[in-house]
Amino acid sequence: KVIALFGMFLIIFLCMILPIKVSRIITATGDKSSRILGILRCFAGGVFLGTILLHMIPETHDQIQEYLLDPRDWTFPFAELCVVGGFFFICIFERTVLTVDACRKPNDEAIRENSVSTKEELEEQAETTKTRSIVLVLALSFECIFDGLSVSLQLEERGVWNMFLAIISHEFIIAFCLGIEIVKYYSTSKVILSAFAYAMMPPVGCVIGLIITEAHLDVDLDTVELTSGLLSAIAAGIFLYCTFIGMLGEEL
Repeated sequence: KVIALFGMFLIIFLCMILPIKVSRIITATGDKSSRILGILRCFAGGVFLGTILLHMIPETHDQIQEYLLDPRDWTFPFAELCVVGGFFFICIFERTVLTVDACRKPNDEAIRENSVSTKEELEEQAETTKTRSIVLVLALSFECIFDGLSVSLQLEERGVWNMFLAIISHEFIIAFCLGIEIVKYYSTSKVILSAFAYAMMPPVGCVIGLIITEAHLDVDLDTVELTSGLLSAIAAGIFLYCTFIGMLGEEL
């Protein structure tokens, strides 16, 4: 479990900082650089969408079905409700932040020229996309914590490595695509800092699982699984919003 902990950190960190080098190579191509980066962001949006539909939603659906609905004989689509709740939560949160920010700026639109207004609109759009990229990192971090928890809650060595490979098989490309998203708006030092923070999330989950299993704490694992499912469903909704409204919406 300790080897898996360090392995997840190293692989995710390296994959997330790799776009720094890739972006420099692309920028050297000149006028084509923005188009190439745009294509890569669209590909990243597809990866994120695939992760939501093929990994996050089915997994959270199974967890909530097993640990919440079946024991109570409920048939309500609770997992889907949490996904929608996460989507509209981040939508309302983002609108609120942008509205408050706009109210703080001096209201002198009457004396602005059209060219200045247009420039400020473009700057506001860029600021909005930067905010969404931060939200995307936070949403994925929630999901990564429970990925690490899934590894360390395994009771057999074979189960640990099977779960490790299952997680890394999609997390490495998510980390790379996430790096592509944030490298467009932030300096190299901030990208490295974000990569370090994001790569630390699975080890944090691993440590929590190690404490639970190795210290033989009296923790209800069913409650842990249910909590994981609920939070992952909300994260999937946040993920969905950032993918369509942020990444793909801007490129379209």
